Amino acid sequence: MTVLNMDLMERSAGPRFISNGWLPPAAVRLEKIAAGEFDEYFITYFRDMMDPAKTLNNRAPIWLRPMNEFNSGWVDWGFEPAAFLAAWRRIYNIAEQIGAAEHHIFLWSPNHRSYPDVEWNKMERYYPGDQYVDWVGLSCYPPSRQYVRSEGDRYPIGRCREVYEKYGDRKPMMVAEGGFDSPDRMDRVRWVKEWFEVPEKYPNFKAMIWENHGTRVLQDSGEPLELYKKLVQSPKWIGELYKEEAGK
Repeated sequence: MTVLNMDLMERSAGPRFISNGWLPPAAVRLEKIAAGEFDEYFITYFRDMMDPAKTLNNRAPIWLRPMNEFNSGWVDWGFEPAAFLAAWRRIYNIAEQIGAAEHHIFLWSPNHRSYPDVEWNKMERYYPGDQYVDWVGLSCYPPSRQYVRSEGDRYPIGRCREVYEKYGDRKPMMVAEGGFDSPDRMDRVRWVKEWFEVPEKYPNFKAMIWENHGTRVLQDSGEPLELYKKLVQSPKWIGELYKEEAGK
């Protein structure tokens, strides 16, 4: 199993993997992307990412995560399922037409739960189709208690349940970004423990990225940090990555 997280990326020697998130500014509406107004932008990006001179000869696949958390109201591109589908498919088709699709892992990444959680805003309304998605990811953070049915739903096992039930038998999965909250709002030790239990509960989770800033800085967390350092040493988390690389 490959686990990619900020702590591992910062402290380890060895192979590196790139995850690029693309967040359109407010002026770049989904309808404009779908209509082709930004084709040249994407053509330039994909060509650059295939040019060894511009990527320091990096040949590793790139996880591309466009327009994540689309099933929420805090992003400028949210609440538009039809326009999102059209924009995503156009971006993918551009990558395919110029030969960049094989070099990019298209990572479709909803928020762990739709806000609001109503029929027209369900995450599946935004799913472009299996042929346009390589991996499924999600953002995994602890929501406020008012938005969940139980305390357990605030932690990683609960946060990953819905997306896994819907897509776990179809695509490789990852937590594309996630982490705990401040200690006065949650049990950080429990969060770290469940973080490492996610692939045991949901076996098709193949990678985890910890967003290590703000209230989620592991180095400032004392006991949770010590637990994290202990659990991440397991060969099932970091061993297979280096075995695979060494065998090439």
